[in-house]
Amino acid sequence: MKINSTQRMEMLTERSRLKQNQRKQSEFKEKLSKLQQQSSKDEQENKELKKATQKFSSVFVGLMLKEMRKTIPESGYLDGGLKEDIFKDMLDRKYAEEIADSKQLHLTDKLYQQLSQKTE
Repeated sequence: MKINSTQRMEMLTERSRLKQNQRKQSEFKEKLSKLQQQSSKDEQENKELKKATQKFSSVFVGLMLKEMRKTIPESGYLDGGLKEDIFKDMLDRKYAEEIADSKQLHLTDKLYQQLSQKTE
């Protein structure tokens, strides 16, 4: 079977197109891989940011509860002392975590929204 010059040219052109398509496909795969890596990195950063804003909200609410507790006069019903102070501190910490987790103040969400905005 003889291949004339037109057929040869068509074969070379087709081979060139195939190589070009393969090159584009590999470039696309590289870009896709980079985007997936960036996406997973962004997801990890978002999770860390969410944890940090949650913790900050808890600390903030804890400080607020501590200051609120100072405004309440001491009663003579309890013994007071170090044990009571430790208990109140632990109770306030737990209350702060629960209040921050309940999202009633929307503090965590607002902080997350502000801090997660990308600056361009």
